[in-house]
Amino acid sequence: YHDNWGKQSGEELNRTFETMIETCADAYSINVEAKNTHDVSKQLSLLFGLKDRHPDKAIIINSMGEAALPSKIVFPMFGSCLTYIDSDVTKQVSTKFIKKTVDFLKETIPLLDEIRKTGYIPPEIAEALAASD
Repeated sequence: YHDNWGKQSGEELNRTFETMIETCADAYSINVEAKNTHDVSKQLSLLFGLKDRHPDKAIIINSMGEAALPSKIVFPMFGSCLTYIDSDVTKQVSTKFIKKTVDFLKETIPLLDEIRKTGYIPPEIAEALAASD
């Protein structure tokens, strides 16, 4: 499934996924445009919820767009299938990519327990992430 504009809410994406798993497939993929770090964090929260409810399913959550670069490393760390690595790694990895990923991890890792416990991103966390963009 592709949400090229990042318009669907987490609840809508959850319903989309539940409809998808009614079909037999090797993996289930949701790809969502990320406009900023807050969008990436919402998608990470979606991944946590889906993996908790469907631990036996191969789930692919991809953020798309430049703001989504950190998700390429972070999401597979938390259960999303790794989906794309170019054989010429220099095409994908740049100093900017590494910096964005490290910055995202520094901001996000302390928040992961809270996100996992609550199933949503509390407003104060959302504001902090939005301010970092």
